[in-house]
Amino acid sequence: MKKIIPFKAAVTITVVITLLVTIFNFLVLIGLIPYDMVWGGRIKTSEEMVVFELISILINLVTIFIVLVKAKRILPTWAKVGNVAAWFLPILFFLGIIGNLASTSAIERALFVPLTALLFLLTLRIAMTKNKV
Repeated sequence: MKKIIPFKAAVTITVVITLLVTIFNFLVLIGLIPYDMVWGGRIKTSEEMVVFELISILINLVTIFIVLVKAKRILPTWAKVGNVAAWFLPILFFLGIIGNLASTSAIERALFVPLTALLFLLTLRIAMTKNKV
């Protein structure tokens, strides 16, 4: 996989996709996108939606932070933290694939299963890179 996806490309693509997903979550949060097409179609109230979307936005921001630390674009002295934390991301996205497959929303399955699978592969590629500390 290291030869197929260059590390820098994996970092850039992951950050861009995660930023776009964060914007999507923000649009759900402010009501421009209906919340019945996220979280498996299981959110019943706007109060639940706010909590879940804020959690999602936080996870996305933490993902970006971990990727940038691993890539030594920010806090290069935290390289050890980035090396360890980066391995949680493919696990997170693998679980996300399972959650998206279980969704009652056909739109969520059609859009987010492939996107989450791509993020799984990209973050696995990022985690596989050994940074010298």
